[in-house]
Amino acid sequence: MTNVHDSKAARILIGAFIVPVVLYQCYVVVMAFRMATVLNNLLQGLGAEAPNITQWFLDYHKYLSLVPVLTVILAIDAARRDPPRIVYTAVLIFFCLVVTFAMQALINEAWFVPMFDLIKMIG
Repeated sequence: MTNVHDSKAARILIGAFIVPVVLYQCYVVVMAFRMATVLNNLLQGLGAEAPNITQWFLDYHKYLSLVPVLTVILAIDAARRDPPRIVYTAVLIFFCLVVTFAMQALINEAWFVPMFDLIKMIG
């Protein structure tokens, strides 16, 4: 039998671990929207063609905002289980962090690949 206080403590821990992840995801999404606008204007102003990764980012950055929403939905699912499953929650948090790091890497690549191409063309 599960102790009610243990379940409550587990739910508090789930929230304590998942809230910073969701905040980080929101930060990455905001940066994606900000960078997409600047990068699109820059490339159009220069009349430059975007590399594949940059074009993909410019086309699909809007969908990155679904990641924090999905994370919250999955966190609610993890917290509502009685008792909350530690392995499920740990895998969820790990997966959400990996996805967030991948989003951050995509933003960096989308930004720096055309910049390095422009530098090569100049120098």
